Amino acid sequence: MTFIRSFLFIALATGMAMHQQACAQQDTLNHIVRGVLITGNKITKEHIVLRELVIHEGDTLSNANLRALIEKCQNNLINTRLFHSVQVVPAFISRDEVIIRVELEERWYTWPIPIFEIAETNFNTWWLTKDFSRTNYGFYIAKQNFRGRRETLYLKLRFGYSKHYALRYQAPSVNKAQNLGFGLSVNYFQNREITVGTEGNKRIFYSPEDKGNSREEFVAETNLTFRRGIYNSHTGRVKYTKALVDDTVTTNYPGYFFLNRNYSEFITLSYTFKHDKRDVQAYPLHGHLLEATAIKNGLGFVQNNDLDLLITYFKFKKYWQLGARTFMASSVRLKATVNDPPYYNQEGMGYTDFVRGYEFYVIDGQHYGLFRSNFKYQLVKPTKINMGKMRNNFFSTFQFAFYLNAFFDIGYVVDDLYEDVNPLSNGNMNGYGIGLDFVTIYDYIVRMEVTRNALGETGFFLHFRQPI
Repeated sequence: MTFIRSFLFIALATGMAMHQQACAQQDTLNHIVRGVLITGNKITKEHIVLRELVIHEGDTLSNANLRALIEKCQNNLINTRLFHSVQVVPAFISRDEVIIRVELEERWYTWPIPIFEIAETNFNTWWLTKDFSRTNYGFYIAKQNFRGRRETLYLKLRFGYSKHYALRYQAPSVNKAQNLGFGLSVNYFQNREITVGTEGNKRIFYSPEDKGNSREEFVAETNLTFRRGIYNSHTGRVKYTKALVDDTVTTNYPGYFFLNRNYSEFITLSYTFKHDKRDVQAYPLHGHLLEATAIKNGLGFVQNNDLDLLITYFKFKKYWQLGARTFMASSVRLKATVNDPPYYNQEGMGYTDFVRGYEFYVIDGQHYGLFRSNFKYQLVKPTKINMGKMRNNFFSTFQFAFYLNAFFDIGYVVDDLYEDVNPLSNGNMNGYGIGLDFVTIYDYIVRMEVTRNALGETGFFLHFRQPI
């Protein structure tokens, strides 16, 4: 028996060694890419697709490299948000020659869509009162992938609580090398009610007694983007802002605008560097993102305005897989402000950034730090359901996935201006809980979370964007 066991062990070890050697030889086998064949791009121009590929005709790749680069090609094309699905597959025409097939399913690009929005910091704050007078309505017409060149043409007409009229054009590439992008936008806002301060970390609202507006704003912006390679981009923006408020605002709430005027007019210059290697930007599971922004409000070009404000942002996000269905994610966000801003130009936590569990609070401040972490379990893998033959093929499939998650956040806001009436500033905030994420077609996300914060408060919250 000992001899048989020894023989079987030696045979098994030899077989495993031969298998590993065969796999290693297979992984190092080189293939020459003889061409790239793109199908399914009925609207999208071929050069837009080729721009996102990291495999090109004439490349010589090993099996291992080929597999890795195919996955990157698929993720890059998905991240353009032009396609429902992308399949990049190798078609071997001989032992050492391959053609890369790119099979695309395009999205619907023209959206004449009605607007119904909650005019609050988040849905949960609005749900406390369910006040439909604090909603926005209207419509926008967005022509995405305009001319098949990934351009966006956008018209917005929004009425209700916060009126907004906008026209925007964005082109990701305007030169032959496809590395220079350009955009411009014009916006006009009218607000019946505005936030003029906070007390007890709750917003203080003002609206005039007559039927007029408390604030009107005109904003025009142009931007230039340089995208080097696939994952790095540099964006410069120049923006002109002119805002006017009711005289009562400056009388009762001094410091709303610089020098306590009833208007603010200034030029903004900003720069953003972005390094983005996430697998799927809409709901990442692998990769990382680094982004840094510097914003200078007030350049001295506008007469009678001495606004001089520098704001910097830093963001880092990391995603990685732990097991077959388990994932981790974490992020760090930092903000710093040079010189004290008027209330109109400052924003702390409670709007874009917040500690989960503090959705009902606004924490004004000039500087802040936020750390978020998530542990995810893939309850339902990404699934595609064929809806059968439909008149419009852009809606013929329905995609969804579910993720169960546990999370922990911690944040800190530094406030030198309003801390006397806002107890949550200049102190640690933390929140933790569990949630369920529903991810579906056109990058829509619904998050249902139960949280508990450092104040001992427990709540159920809904959100409609990715957690990290």
